[in-house]
Amino acid sequence: MLLIFPKFETVLILLWAVAWGALPLCLNTWHRSIETEHSEAATAMFTFTAQVAIAIGSSLGGAIVDHFGLRANFWMSALIVILSAFYLATHRKAE
Repeated sequence: MLLIFPKFETVLILLWAVAWGALPLCLNTWHRSIETEHSEAATAMFTFTAQVAIAIGSSLGGAIVDHFGLRANFWMSALIVILSAFYLATHRKAE
């Protein structure tokens, strides 16, 4: 489908870039606004957690590509996104 509609692919890549470019900054800013007393420690923990998540995700993604191919990596990523959205939807605190 993406080969048939190259503009669709471009839009998806731009959306991905905007989301993943802005997401760490927005989360870090939000995190600092919540924890005002220990802002530096909270920032260090956030940065550490984000870097560990990137390392684990890269390692698992590389292993999936090596053993099952690139297409399996996309399907695994889609499954993780769907499961994450389901988890967030069912465990959201009522305000």
